[in-house]
Amino acid sequence: MEVGKVRHCSNCGRKIQDYDNYCSGCGHYLEKVRKDDFVTEVDNKEKLPVKSKISMLWEQKLVKRGLLAFLIIISSIVLIYMNSSPFNTMKGYWYTEKYHNYIQIREINDEYIEMVFYDKGRKEKVIQGNVVNHKRDTVNFYVTDRGKNVMTTLELKDGMLYYFSPEDTASGRMEFTKGTKEEFNNFYNVKDFYNSN
Repeated sequence: MEVGKVRHCSNCGRKIQDYDNYCSGCGHYLEKVRKDDFVTEVDNKEKLPVKSKISMLWEQKLVKRGLLAFLIIISSIVLIYMNSSPFNTMKGYWYTEKYHNYIQIREINDEYIEMVFYDKGRKEKVIQGNVVNHKRDTVNFYVTDRGKNVMTTLELKDGMLYYFSPEDTASGRMEFTKGTKEEFNNFYNVKDFYNSN
């Protein structure tokens, strides 16, 4: 909505509406002014040509699209890295032929690891450790075993998980094959276990 055209009296400074030739406040005679010389109160901004408005909108859309594409690319890289990290490939259930039982790697990240060893009676032995360092397919961590810290290594190689401790030769080197939760449940007859309790 546009307010009427306005100008000011050169004698008293009062606003004068439309095309008046005399000031209503002091009666001062005003020069005749052409219609195009009036300034509007509402829209005193400099009008931009239509072409530049369109190009500004185009640039804004282009910037938004660029930012969106950048975010999608960064998110994809992060997701790919997270899924291919040794931590995600090591998580889950692993079966060993040597002892005919499972281990489960519940939690693993840059600082912490939690593993659960299951025996045939499905008794759990939870081992928690502090991750010292890791590479693409190897994680080195300390666990407390019988009151002393023991350095232990998990290594992924050809789809197998190797667990060994250079300091504890009694445990030796164990090989694990990746298993699923369903295979784990079938192996220990978990349904029967829960029904009997």
